[in-house]
Amino acid sequence: MFKGISDSIPRSSTGQQGVPGRLRVADIDLDGFADVVATLAFSDETKTPPTPFTATVILQNKEVDGKRTLAQVKSTDDSYYAKIIQIADLTTELVTFIDIDEDGKLDFII
Repeated sequence: MFKGISDSIPRSSTGQQGVPGRLRVADIDLDGFADVVATLAFSDETKTPPTPFTATVILQNKEVDGKRTLAQVKSTDDSYYAKIIQIADLTTELVTFIDIDEDGKLDFII
C-alpha cells in the first residue's frame, strides 16, 4: 500500500539510494538523555499518480520500570511534542531545533 520514497529516488553512480527522510538526535526535553526526531518520506501507492507524504516521529528517551526506553509521542497526546507532530502534518520535509530565544529550551523549526 505505502512505499518509501526511496523506491522512486534515482540511484547514485554507486547504485545506492538516498535516505528517505531526516533524523535528528538531541536532548529535546533537557532531561540529560538523547531523544530522536525523524521526518520520514513515503508514497501513497493507492492513489494515481502516487502521492508523496511525510510522517514526523518523536521518540522520547524515558525511564520505564527502572530502564531507559524510547517512547513514541502520539499526535493525540496532550503535550507540547504532540502539537509539534500535529503542526508538522503530512507535508513537512524537515524538523529541527535550536534555542532561538536563548531561554534554555529548544525551539522547533518546521
